[in-house]
Amino acid sequence: MLWQMLEALASLAKAAYTEFKLFFGTPLFFILLGCGFLFAAWRLMQETHPSFVFLLAILGLSIVLYGTGTQGVGSAEFKDVPVKVAVAGGAGVLAGVFGFGVLWQSAKIGDVFRTTHQYGLVVLSNKTDNLLDLTTLRIAAKSPDGRQLHLLAKSDTVEIVTPMAYFSDKLRVCVELKTATGKPVTGPNPCPPLKWTKVEVGEYGEQVSQVATGDLPLTAAQPTRTDDRNRAVEQTAFSPQ
Repeated sequence: MLWQMLEALASLAKAAYTEFKLFFGTPLFFILLGCGFLFAAWRLMQETHPSFVFLLAILGLSIVLYGTGTQGVGSAEFKDVPVKVAVAGGAGVLAGVFGFGVLWQSAKIGDVFRTTHQYGLVVLSNKTDNLLDLTTLRIAAKSPDGRQLHLLAKSDTVEIVTPMAYFSDKLRVCVELKTATGKPVTGPNPCPPLKWTKVEVGEYGEQVSQVATGDLPLTAAQPTRTDDRNRAVEQTAFSPQ
């Protein structure tokens, strides 16, 4: 009895293995595999060299075409003249369309697979009564996911450049402000809301497509003295040597 059960299990396992192995030769497998390559090309388009993306797309399309198959049927004789009739399946039709498209739009194929990194320019202005010269502060800017961003500090504004794989009006930058002595002067909201505006190419550089404005998250000052221009400045501690 036990031996018969083992033989049945072995026969079942062998049949399952045979069916599993045959699946890798079916058209459905090649269609799914080709779609996987096309999906990988789409996901990697923003961060991979265009030539590699192009190879993935061509390979995926070729595998899909192979999976659809091309059939040829029919042959006959008409008044002693042999006639052969062939019917192209999905692969033949799609290959013909794709080949015509490559020849027709060959000049634009590079633009389709070329990855152009665009940047956004964030301009944060000091709208508080704190009249600190921003160039004297230690300023750091980060994206919400923690990436360090390049910035340029001016006397009353800070300009930050952030990469943009795709545009979203909810894109934010986070700023950390400290005095020269290391005292934090960042406001309660280090990631202020921004107002984005689309700009013409070349207005702020070839790769800047969006410009945002907002308020610098700087704490309000508590001045106790003025400088030689009668401007309020922050009181700093002085330790005699």
